Amino acid sequence: SDLTVAGIRPYLEQLVRQTNFCYDAGLYDACAVLCRRLMESLILEVYISRGRHSEIQSNGAFFGLDRLISLICNDRGFALNRNTPRTMADVKQVGDTAAHDRVYITQQRDLDDIKLRYRRMIDELLQLAAVKK
Repeated sequence: SDLTVAGIRPYLEQLVRQTNFCYDAGLYDACAVLCRRLMESLILEVYISRGRHSEIQSNGAFFGLDRLISLICNDRGFALNRNTPRTMADVKQVGDTAAHDRVYITQQRDLDDIKLRYRRMIDELLQLAAVKK
């Protein structure tokens, strides 16, 4: 929760609103999946905003999140915070577990453990994608 992005692209605002709602309502699996989705969407926005979308596509389809994370973290054109690669990996792991683990139920502490780093990473991606004023 506490992630506010008023004044950015409507679909991103809506994703953040849904993410915050899920967290506040105790829907932690849904929140984790939406956190992962927002991160992925913003990585795409970073490349698209710079006219570099062809670098993250094959046959018109965007790469999967593993590859996107690897590309942006190793891209010398972006001076990512030193904690961002680990945060991205952690968010992906929590989101993937929430979406695909047959029996695991995401707990609030799973999200709270990464919440501060997540907000920093999202803010960094918003600035890199030039979607935040």
